[in-house]
Amino acid sequence: MLSILLAHNYYRRSNPSGENVVFEAEARLLRGKGHTVYQYVRESDDIAGFSLAQRAALSAKIVWSHRSYVEVKRQLADQRPDVVHFHNIFPLISVSAFRACRELDIPAVLTLHNYRPLCLNAQLVREGVVCDSCLGKRMAWPGILHRCYRDSFGHSTVMAAMLLGSRIVGTWSKDVALFLAPSAFLRDKYVAAGFPGDRFCVKPNFVDPDPGNSNEERGYALFVGRLSAEKGVRTLVEAWKTLPHIPLIVLGAGPEEETLRASARQLPNVKFVGAVQHSEVVGYLRRARYLVVPSEWYENLTMVTLEAFACGTPVIASRLGSLLEVVDEGHNGLLFNPRDPRDLAAKADYLWSNPEYARTLGVAGRSEYMARFTAERNYEQLLAAYEMARTTW
Repeated sequence: MLSILLAHNYYRRSNPSGENVVFEAEARLLRGKGHTVYQYVRESDDIAGFSLAQRAALSAKIVWSHRSYVEVKRQLADQRPDVVHFHNIFPLISVSAFRACRELDIPAVLTLHNYRPLCLNAQLVREGVVCDSCLGKRMAWPGILHRCYRDSFGHSTVMAAMLLGSRIVGTWSKDVALFLAPSAFLRDKYVAAGFPGDRFCVKPNFVDPDPGNSNEERGYALFVGRLSAEKGVRTLVEAWKTLPHIPLIVLGAGPEEETLRASARQLPNVKFVGAVQHSEVVGYLRRARYLVVPSEWYENLTMVTLEAFACGTPVIASRLGSLLEVVDEGHNGLLFNPRDPRDLAAKADYLWSNPEYARTLGVAGRSEYMARFTAERNYEQLLAAYEMARTTW
């Protein structure tokens, strides 16, 4: 059995993240299989309690955290794990933790949940449209020019410095033994940007526990996610203005919530529930005719898509990014052109009007889950990845 140190910077608890879910699920899985699992965790919520001096120093720590370097190195020296597996390192862990691993000759594995090392806002999106202007550039000057992080020149400059610093010190070329990409699409973006292609392993996320195939009455369409521009919820609401006969439930919160609620005020069939606990999402999925994923950015294998399949719920998704790797048109779901409410409305209406077809797609989605996205399948892939990291380090 292996000993593994899992490291993760939790996002703010007010902003639920699929990355938090994946981190916790893999920890449970590995412990359940008898492995020794240690953790190094930082919390973004702690920033709210920082003093003015600590806040002033945060920009430098984002680029290189001396605290994380020291703490991780001390923990590695005490515990001597076989491998260290990182998830999110932003903003409090930083790339300094990878250097601690290299200095103690312990292989570091990094799951790339988003495009943070390539893009200032981690999404490859600018003004609501997919953008790769900074890919392959040593300095992400287009991101600074367009204020891509928090619409701030200063904050964007800090993020660009973080990206440049990680390249200068050799983080990606020297300090990380293996990169895990939840999708081939994401892997290809990183390799095109200059990351070492021979150090990538495609390992999808997984859903555990298995919620089981649902036989409940399916009485509405469903959206689950952050209410922000890149998620395509405006396109969703526009489409539903022509679908008064289809109930739609929207789960989530975010910066677009007030605008979206106002836009849907005259639509009695559209219900905004707000943010709910992750444990409640499965219940909604089990009773949905289908899930709509109208994303307008390069989603990285969304957890909710896999959860829908696990529940036997088909997915209508935008024809974009890694969604094309899991949603197979006419097999386990339907695809529509991103940012096209008319095309979305046509697909949504068709699937609503053909419940038996929707059920057939859901059965295929359930089969897809059983073949690719169970805990057992993930465990096999995870161990293979750890072995690869250890033998090639």
